[in-house]
Amino acid sequence: MEWTPDRIIWYIDDLPVRTVYDGTGAAIPQYAMAVILNFAIDPYQACLPANWNTPLVMPHQNKLPTLFPQYFEIDYLRYYKLNTDCNTNLTICVPGNYDRKVKKTIITNNTCTPTYNPSTVAASYTLRATDYVTLDVGTDINPTGTGYFAVDVIACPQ
Repeated sequence: MEWTPDRIIWYIDDLPVRTVYDGTGAAIPQYAMAVILNFAIDPYQACLPANWNTPLVMPHQNKLPTLFPQYFEIDYLRYYKLNTDCNTNLTICVPGNYDRKVKKTIITNNTCTPTYNPSTVAASYTLRATDYVTLDVGTDINPTGTGYFAVDVIACPQ
């Protein structure tokens, strides 16, 4: 999950799967929160330990009862803070020249034709700056696959 003052983006295996955005920030919590990894079982669908084939109550909504044992396995959870270089202006020609730190400004170089082709997770980019991001004429954004491209103007993370 990437959480900024005006949006939350959820990722699974580095792919964005949901975004909530509010330009005013009103719908995005502005207070500390925690990550809870939960393995919840619907109590109305659980089976009694004495008889794994008998539901605790009759299944509702035509669902089958939860049988045991059940497993909850998480391969990994990443937690990190955005790298910052908030006093630096950056001019780039190719996406590989961007170190993914939050900059003061980001400008694509008009002497070349940058191509962002987010066809894979590795080719995905979010250009982050505190003041502005300018994509000059000739910048090509070609979303032909499962990647992600975004421009984000945010305050310098603390």
